[in-house]
Amino acid sequence: MALALEHQGHLKNFVSFVIFVSDMKKILISFFIFLACTFSAKAQGGGFTGGSFTLFMSDHLMTQVTAHGGYAFNDKLAAYAGIGFAAVYDGEWGAAGSSEIGLRWTPWHGDVLYLDLKPRVSMTFTDRIDVMDVGIIPSLRFRVSPHWDFFADFGSIGARYYYGIWVPFVGVTSVHASLGVNYRF
Repeated sequence: MALALEHQGHLKNFVSFVIFVSDMKKILISFFIFLACTFSAKAQGGGFTGGSFTLFMSDHLMTQVTAHGGYAFNDKLAAYAGIGFAAVYDGEWGAAGSSEIGLRWTPWHGDVLYLDLKPRVSMTFTDRIDVMDVGIIPSLRFRVSPHWDFFADFGSIGARYYYGIWVPFVGVTSVHASLGVNYRF
């Protein structure tokens, strides 16, 4: 009996290790996508890099710090990728990794103010839950110098996959808000 219980403990540790390695693969793949976008953008001259801080509140609380890198094809369209780290509270605190890829489309801009729409796919993964969001995020971007932009993302519309089901969501409030900065090469 004791041997069977010891075997179950080893099996549980092995399963935990496999889940950890799987999450590490996701983080490494996201990191390499981020590096590829950043370095290819710098070589072409239309690149940007930056970061953001996100607060998300619904059935759980999440704060997230994300690093972004991308390439602006022109004044209207850019592609980007990002990796991040999050703290999640859903009854107990946990850590999460995240990755995202997306586009930034600018339907209107003035001299300093830009209205952006960001269609994106993002993944957040913890030891307890994996979440995938597919949606569009409205954003205001302020060009404060030839190289620096500050932006504020507010809300989103799309669908979220977690706990084995797709759930549509709409929120253009402080439920999902992100503040960030970009440096253009």
